[in-house]
Amino acid sequence: MTKTSFFHFTILLCFFSLSGFSQQIPGRLLKRPWEAAWITFPGSGLKAYEVYHFRKKLNLSAVPDEFPVYVSADSRYKLFVNGRMVGLGPARNDLGHWNYERYDLKTHLETGENVIAAIVWNQGQWNGYSQHSHRTAFILESDVAELRTGKDWKVYRNNAYSPVIFQRNDPRLFWQYYVAGALDSLEASAYPWNWEQPTFNDSGWVTPAVIGRGYPDGPVNDGWWTLVPRPVDTLEREQRRFAAVARVSGLIPPEAWPAKPSAITIPPGSKVSLLLDNKVLATGYPRLLVSRGKGANVKISYAETLLETPQGKPGKWRKGHRDSIEGKKLYGVYDVFRPDGGHQRSFIPLWFRVFRFVQLDIETAGEPLEIEDFDFESTMYPFKNEASFRSNNPEHEKIFNASLLTARLAAQETYIDPYYEQMQYIGDTRIQALHAYFHFKDDRLTMNAIRQFDQSRSPAGLTMSRYPSDLPQYTPLYALCWALMVNDYRMHRQDTAFAAQYAEGIEGVLNWFEKQVSEGGMIGNLPYLDFLDTFYDKDAILARSASKSLTPYNLFYVYTIMQLDDYMRRYFKPDVYAHYKNLAARIKSRVKESCFDQERGLFSDTPDKKVFSQHANIMAVLTNCLPKADNRQLLEKITKDTSLLPVSLYFKFFLFEAFKHAGEGDQLIEQLGDWQTMLANGMHTFSEWADNPRSECHAWSIYPAYFFLNTIAGIQPGAAGFNTIRIHPHLGGLQRVEAAVPHPAGLISVKYLRSSGGWDVSIEVPAGPKAILEWNGKILVLKPGVNNIDLPINSHKQ
Repeated sequence: MTKTSFFHFTILLCFFSLSGFSQQIPGRLLKRPWEAAWITFPGSGLKAYEVYHFRKKLNLSAVPDEFPVYVSADSRYKLFVNGRMVGLGPARNDLGHWNYERYDLKTHLETGENVIAAIVWNQGQWNGYSQHSHRTAFILESDVAELRTGKDWKVYRNNAYSPVIFQRNDPRLFWQYYVAGALDSLEASAYPWNWEQPTFNDSGWVTPAVIGRGYPDGPVNDGWWTLVPRPVDTLEREQRRFAAVARVSGLIPPEAWPAKPSAITIPPGSKVSLLLDNKVLATGYPRLLVSRGKGANVKISYAETLLETPQGKPGKWRKGHRDSIEGKKLYGVYDVFRPDGGHQRSFIPLWFRVFRFVQLDIETAGEPLEIEDFDFESTMYPFKNEASFRSNNPEHEKIFNASLLTARLAAQETYIDPYYEQMQYIGDTRIQALHAYFHFKDDRLTMNAIRQFDQSRSPAGLTMSRYPSDLPQYTPLYALCWALMVNDYRMHRQDTAFAAQYAEGIEGVLNWFEKQVSEGGMIGNLPYLDFLDTFYDKDAILARSASKSLTPYNLFYVYTIMQLDDYMRRYFKPDVYAHYKNLAARIKSRVKESCFDQERGLFSDTPDKKVFSQHANIMAVLTNCLPKADNRQLLEKITKDTSLLPVSLYFKFFLFEAFKHAGEGDQLIEQLGDWQTMLANGMHTFSEWADNPRSECHAWSIYPAYFFLNTIAGIQPGAAGFNTIRIHPHLGGLQRVEAAVPHPAGLISVKYLRSSGGWDVSIEVPAGPKAILEWNGKILVLKPGVNNIDLPINSHKQ
């Protein structure tokens, strides 16, 4: 077995062990203080940049049938047994809900001496904003008393690491908002190579300092971390190779770098630059394997795409077609590795990276550098897609698949935007969750997000806009999105108890907004970081208005209450339910009186009627501010009146909702221009906004796939818990549509084929839930199994 193939074999073993993660937690760990202690390096500081290694030898006379351990760390750990990585974590959360993982080590243990080891790191003040922390520490609980963390473990401070720091609004990233944390600079000469191996000599390591016992949630907790079991699955990890070498300079000839290098030697005193193109965006851990090269410097840069910077325009950049590299450069975050001349030194960053393009800039000193391999291990949440969509327009399937890839990459231990922030925002997450209900059966990531946003609520009742977040941020309308997200779960999943438990939190959010209602009967200017849409300039609009009330904000509150009607009726007290229904009606009435411009037939954004936006009128449709017949006319003005302030990709979701709400779902097919443009520009994921976006993978733009299934194919929940399957297609000018959606009871599949005499329809539904087909205002009850139906042409609108 070659050295390279041995490495890949090891990774495969790691992959299977990670996939076998199980949450069988004994009751004693959930109710009583742990016997294991949190340990750290003596003199460790609070929230300091630190990298520590921990080791413990364990002698076994025989390997038991089961050997569970329970592991956590602040901030992150990688766990090894006899030199092989078996897990990493903990899944991100806050100090009041600090996650731990369970691993069964039996397949990694041997009779005789074993070594359990972990690397634990904390970026301190350079942590990403999503990373909570108290201080660097490690804990491992076990039924075997001698393995529990305490003073009989050993610890080592690794000074080989230092942070590569990118500030928010960093000029190296064209002043973009970057808060995903520091990257790694590793000095190989100071690294304790093979520290995780059983043969390593740890005699120079020291006894750890004991902080205190581990504590679960309960009445007695003397610790900083309240330990809770990991609520989500472990990540899917797969070893991959880069797709292509895009550009090489400094090597003669450039072909000296093959797609899979085999000990490529870079001579002393050389400067070499290598640009790799993975062809599609990826999230994962790059691995550089080198030998020799003492004194060399290797900079590894990561970018979603390449940029061209027009001359004479500092700070300006263009992306163009993503496959084109001519005249473009890589601008992105980077790691630094400095080899020490040793044999088979492997650099893998501590945290995952995000990239389509990766560039190695190598400068050698007095010794040649041998590069033996460079590949990466991808990482994503292990969602298993069961949905499909195809039509006679092949672009629809491309949009569907690009939405899926975007959703996968933006799902890690939480829902995130991968490159710049790695934070779980409510507005994005609600759209990701809706996509997930129609594609995957695993709801744990969505349920975890709902819980985490609930954890973030302030005493005043408002959720944070993003969570986990070590830096509080409140965006009021996102709190309403959280309430909608709870109701979405209730509609699509049968776990009504989970949704019901957030009634108090939702009431708190609604109450907070009620307190913002002014004497004029409308919600006034909202505090905090108030966000409606990417390019909606609230301050500029209000500067032109004597009133401080905005139509889309007021109607968003009304819309939320309308959507929550059945939820509130079931889980609120009757008088509270009636109160909010009446409040919504009063606010809507006030908006209609103050903001509808009779001459233009549009709603203005303020009572002054100086500014008109698509946003205000979309919300007017969704809240039935006009009679149903007028909604269709209003939608036509929304899409054709170029004087209106336009929505960007995020708020276009609500435009799509408005089309569906008004019975104009057929028109969604004509609203896909932004996504078609992204595909035409060589993108394989969808971005934050359509024109020259910052982020290339932003999951708030994946909703066309949801609407393909929910509205075009017409597969919808007709009652809470998806206990009624409602099939109500909007096929527009399409000739053929085929789709499938996983339901808790089984797969739903539909096929629509236009023929000269009408539509040939085949619908398969699982047994259990009631299923109906709605077509041209008529309802047909479907039987379990396959239903073959002939329907008249052009008559499927509401």
